[in-house]
Amino acid sequence: MQKFFSFILVLFIFVSCSSKKTEKIDDSIEAKEIIPENQMIAILTDMHLAESATMLAQGQGKDIQLYTNHYYKEILAKNKISKSQLEKSIHYYAFNVKKMDKIYTEVITNLNQK
Repeated sequence: MQKFFSFILVLFIFVSCSSKKTEKIDDSIEAKEIIPENQMIAILTDMHLAESATMLAQGQGKDIQLYTNHYYKEILAKNKISKSQLEKSIHYYAFNVKKMDKIYTEVITNLNQK
């Protein structure tokens, strides 16, 4: 599960740094399946905090898989979303660079305030 969320993070960074500007989205994703921007900001902020906590636990010699699974299950439950919905939303925002840049600007602001 940690690899999955690390992949998501790398995907977001890669697409946001990419010069390719496209607004194309997979037609199989319905609008109701997309997590709203404000909620996505909160989710990504929590994911980055969870990743930091996991790395801290790893430095203390703890079982990071246990921590990773716990944190991400809690994030999904807290936001009442499924892993599939999160994946589809990530796919959507990955192809909407302007929206993703806006989201990550807020995520960074949130992380700097914590």
